[in-house]
Amino acid sequence: MIRANVQKTYIGLFVLGMLSLGLWFFSSSASTQIPPPKISVEQQTGSPLLISSTYINPSDPFKPQYSYTITNVSDKHIRAYAIKEDIRFANEGVETSGAVLSILPSLNLLLQPNQSRSINKDNGEQYTHAINEVTLSVDFIEFSDGSTWGNDSFKSAERLAGRRAGGKAAIKKFREKLATGGLNALTDAITQDNIVDPDPLIVSQDWREGFRAGVGVVRNRLKEAKGGLAGVAKELEKPFDASDGRQEQ
Repeated sequence: MIRANVQKTYIGLFVLGMLSLGLWFFSSSASTQIPPPKISVEQQTGSPLLISSTYINPSDPFKPQYSYTITNVSDKHIRAYAIKEDIRFANEGVETSGAVLSILPSLNLLLQPNQSRSINKDNGEQYTHAINEVTLSVDFIEFSDGSTWGNDSFKSAERLAGRRAGGKAAIKKFREKLATGGLNALTDAITQDNIVDPDPLIVSQDWREGFRAGVGVVRNRLKEAKGGLAGVAKELEKPFDASDGRQEQ
């Protein structure tokens, strides 16, 4: 009787072990079926910005890390651009899209004709599904003369307009605080979140987000200004960005 029970125990353990092995093999096979992520560039006739030299790290399809190079192939200087990223998930047939807006805030940082720059996306977003492919395209460009190019699917022009409005409004407000109350009043104003509010008549969420970002840029510049009162005053005399002739960042 004891021997029979032992035999049954061995058989049960054997079956359990085989089931576990089968599950492990199935999960391993499923995971190995996920192909490594790919990166591609959408063909865009007449684009003033060329995307090339693409690379994507194949080791983690759930958190893609990739890089590429942009080249200004126009005869104008570029002061802002947005790269659209279309993400296709493996085995899902689902896509998501977004755009990264890059702003070159001073004249010495503008992307000149025939100039190239490397873009690295090392801190990739974590996804719940494996990425099959990342497709890059140029969504928006603003040139130094104020002209633009692109579909602007993600309202980059509105964000830029709001950002500049917020930056200029913040500079004006902080100048007033410095003139009337000195450095202490300015220091207090910098810490106030709603010291400068956007125009309530403008309902565009993209513009308003840009406005708040512009205020934040000025606030950070003043916090980082060197030389006490003289350094802060010098920073407040500078234009907000390259569209107003700011020379250096």
